[in-house]
Amino acid sequence: MKTLYGLVIALWLACGLGMHAYFSRSAQGPAEVEQKRDLYLRQFENNDTVARRIREEHERSNATVAAGYAAWLVAGVVLTIPAIQFVFQKAEKSIDA
Repeated sequence: MKTLYGLVIALWLACGLGMHAYFSRSAQGPAEVEQKRDLYLRQFENNDTVARRIREEHERSNATVAAGYAAWLVAGVVLTIPAIQFVFQKAEKSIDA
């Protein structure tokens, strides 16, 4: 059982690394990178639409990353609850003995 729990924790950590790789710019497709590059080059135009689109894209990207890491953190907390309960039960037994 301990080995299985260790594997679950290792899988959770690997998922965190995978999320980091996914959310990095290197994981984006070439079409999306090209579209963003074009948009950032156009920001020097006197056009409020471009600035608004850049802000919206930045906010959407930040919200997606924050939601992903929040879900990952909640999963980690849920995974550690049994381990914390086990430690407290063990400490309680040693105090009673």
